[in-house]
Amino acid sequence: MNYPTIDPAIDPSTAPSTALPTIGLPSRGSILRRLSLGALSCSCILALAPALMTSQALAEDEGDSFWTDFIPSTDTRLIFVSSSEGRDSNTGLTADSPVKSLEKGYALLRDGSPDWMLLKRGDTWNEALPNWGKSGRSESEVMILGAYGEETARPQVRPDGDTVGMQLVGGSEIEHVAFVGFRLEPLDRTIDQSSSGIRMLRSSHNILFEDLYVSGFAANFIFQEHAGSTISDIRINGCVVVDAWSRSAHAQGLYAEGVGNFIIENSVFDHNGFDTERGAHPTIFNHNIYIQNEADGVVVRNNIISNASSHGIQLRSGGIIEDNLFAGNPLQILFGGGNYPNENGVTGHVKRNLIMYGRGISSSLPRSFGIETSNVRSAQFSENILIDGEVGYNGYPIRIHGPSAYGMSDLVISNNTLINWNGTIDIHHSPEGQEYRDISFIGNTIIRDMNNNHGNSNFNKSFVSAFDAEDPSLTFSENTYRHKGMHNRPFLSGGSVIDGDTWLSSVDQRSSIEEISEMPTGIGLGDYMASFRSDGSVDGFIAEARKLSRAHQDDRFTPGAVYEWISGQVD
Repeated sequence: MNYPTIDPAIDPSTAPSTALPTIGLPSRGSILRRLSLGALSCSCILALAPALMTSQALAEDEGDSFWTDFIPSTDTRLIFVSSSEGRDSNTGLTADSPVKSLEKGYALLRDGSPDWMLLKRGDTWNEALPNWGKSGRSESEVMILGAYGEETARPQVRPDGDTVGMQLVGGSEIEHVAFVGFRLEPLDRTIDQSSSGIRMLRSSHNILFEDLYVSGFAANFIFQEHAGSTISDIRINGCVVVDAWSRSAHAQGLYAEGVGNFIIENSVFDHNGFDTERGAHPTIFNHNIYIQNEADGVVVRNNIISNASSHGIQLRSGGIIEDNLFAGNPLQILFGGGNYPNENGVTGHVKRNLIMYGRGISSSLPRSFGIETSNVRSAQFSENILIDGEVGYNGYPIRIHGPSAYGMSDLVISNNTLINWNGTIDIHHSPEGQEYRDISFIGNTIIRDMNNNHGNSNFNKSFVSAFDAEDPSLTFSENTYRHKGMHNRPFLSGGSVIDGDTWLSSVDQRSSIEEISEMPTGIGLGDYMASFRSDGSVDGFIAEARKLSRAHQDDRFTPGAVYEWISGQVD
């Protein structure tokens, strides 16, 4: 029997009597964080750093890897679990004597201790994980559910299609736990089953989900305040969350309500909310990421968010959305709003996102929205690149509107680039009882084929339509409007047409309107793929992105790499 791999940096004379496994595979550029917290001076690597779980780094990762690392404490108990080699009569304390069932492995963990329960890579359990109610010791000494072994494939947990994959439900609080490096997917789910993947309802603090592959549930992740519970300091990092669907219930990649200090980063959310082959068709209610108003401290960064039933993300609570790639979502980003909006509006920013390939939900539900916002107290939308919205009846690249109760103020839309997004930038009127103040549209570049109507009846879409372009709440300045061809409604104010010269002289005096002979080309995901391999396509890019794991990290399939390349092509 093979023993767990020992990291060569470990000094065997200082290691505990149980050989320490390589829990997470070393990643390119990874620098182990050394913690002087009574832990061993060794580099037993797990994809975990509790310092990052609380966003208060104890040490900086000097490499280019986003995987987190952890050092076991001197009294860490390692519990080995193997469906292929284990027996529940074994001790479970060495890789030579693993237990078999997930329930037995969980029972051997000591509540309040930095113990690690390790599932053997390549093994499969046709059972759910236990309802998790145990905690680690502290922010620096966390309890871990992870993986071990020589294989690169994540261990698989395959509960029955009617069973929640992992529950965190109960009266007592749990804290300082990391769930790392396994695959969770229902076994032989039928069309009438609608279970959840990971469902957190109990009070929880300082919890990490990293390097997980969660797929095929009605809701892959649910975080929800329940019966007075408090959920805070939750981090999702480097996960693949895909293919949620249901024929009878709302289906989400992730739903969160009542969560504080919530970080979602370096992950892939793809094709959540529908499965047409199983008769679960796209609807307006199902999304990749859906975060309700009752959340705060939300950060969504460096994710690929694609092909949702409806929204790439609904961030009703406001927060930070930065450095993501959105592709093929009918409504890519919703910021603010909601049926019970945050009083006085939300705050945050939407920055350096690449937003591509708007589409409709169905033939009867056209969308192709880029960024939609309402109920804002203070926010910035800047340095985003929007490319290729679907031609149709809607298609707003940016839309400001006011169905919520608290109006719009201190909103700056600046230095964004919009290429071939065929709808109108829409600054909708303020509903009765609301107030608009200090809305600025500055330094943006809009490149449009103004004759690109494809024969539909909703033609002649303007660059900008404002409820009143000369209203004192609005500022337009230093924008560039580039157009191939032209129609007779380039700008609208209160429904009245404004021609280009009048717009520049009376509304947007420090801006320019330029005619071009050809639209930019060669700036799609397929073109990006073709720059380094011969089989470039949008579907091919997403397929490669979905392969993300600690064992397989290709930096070419990250939002930052694509944003940098497209920025260079546009310049």
